Amino acid sequence: MNKKLISIVFGCTLSSMVSGQSFDDHFIDKTIRADYLFTGDKNKQCVVLDRLNSSSGWAGRRHHLSELPLEGNGQITMKDKETGKIIYRTSFSSLFQEWIGEAEASVVQKGYENSFLIPYPKNKALVTVELFNPKREVSASFTHEINPEDILIRNN
Repeated sequence: MNKKLISIVFGCTLSSMVSGQSFDDHFIDKTIRADYLFTGDKNKQCVVLDRLNSSSGWAGRRHHLSELPLEGNGQITMKDKETGKIIYRTSFSSLFQEWIGEAEASVVQKGYENSFLIPYPKNKALVTVELFNPKREVSASFTHEINPEDILIRNN
């Protein structure tokens, strides 16, 4: 009987630790708008950072931040730079990736602007943007650092 009770208590403790990530542990109540350019053609794609802007308040989810809510043809993952722990993930689908499937993408290179809202980290974080092909293989990946003290993050 005691082993059963210990197992239940251990299981409850473990599950609360796994899902217990709090928004306030890693983020402040601000938003970063990250502007990226997705460029290339059918054979080669590239992601580059254009700029970062901040604004007050975060209107996104505050729970299950490291879980992927839906799967699109792209994904953003934010990790705490010091620990490497995933602190935020989200997915998206872009017009650029839709265009890759068109005949024009075989003969023309294009670039599409994309803006994403992500929570403002308390500490330095690494953000990775990945684009996936129809086979769910990574076709382009770009990682950059967000330093919350960076004076180049524009305030809106």
